[in-house]
Amino acid sequence: MKKFLTTLTFGMAMLAGLAAPSAHAVLVTFDTMDQQGAGGTLNAGDSIVTGLGFNFTQANNGPNGTATLFAGETFPGYASNGSPGSLLASNGANILLNYSGGDTFNLLSLDFGGGNLGDPSTWASTLTLTGLTADGDMLIDVETIDSSFTGLSMLSLSNWRNLTQVTFSVTGGDYSLDSLNLTVPEPGSALLLALGLMGMAVSRKRGQD
Repeated sequence: MKKFLTTLTFGMAMLAGLAAPSAHAVLVTFDTMDQQGAGGTLNAGDSIVTGLGFNFTQANNGPNGTATLFAGETFPGYASNGSPGSLLASNGANILLNYSGGDTFNLLSLDFGGGNLGDPSTWASTLTLTGLTADGDMLIDVETIDSSFTGLSMLSLSNWRNLTQVTFSVTGGDYSLDSLNLTVPEPGSALLLALGLMGMAVSRKRGQD
């Protein structure tokens, strides 16, 4: 009877682990973030860290050293999706996105667009997303930035999963990012499943002794 109860307990734990969601959704915006980057303080190697565990690191400097990230309250007169805040990369700044602790993540969609509405000639013409997966695969998506559109366009991505990092890059100019829809691992589910499998193995071994 004891053996049966042990097996049943761990079997239920395993089923619970299978039934529980393996990831939870995260929406990254910059609406509640205080302005960062004013005065050009964020340069190559500097990061903007959200309270949700995602890091946005400037991965380069422009030819004249002025490429800079700005995040927080949207600058008046800049492309926006209407929310209070966004992430602006000026003068061709590249952005490296990763998740704190080195965990993998999935990127489902995001909003992107240009910069200063008063001078669309300063906008980047294309935005390139380069993703690296934990399996060593590389994903690439190239999008055109519409200089006639004052808002941000929504980009949906398929199969951008198990990522270790995503780089946003342009050949020059300004661009904006906002409303990144991501999912991250649910550690509780994985742990519960592992415990269930271990318990079943232990119970089976005892039954054979």
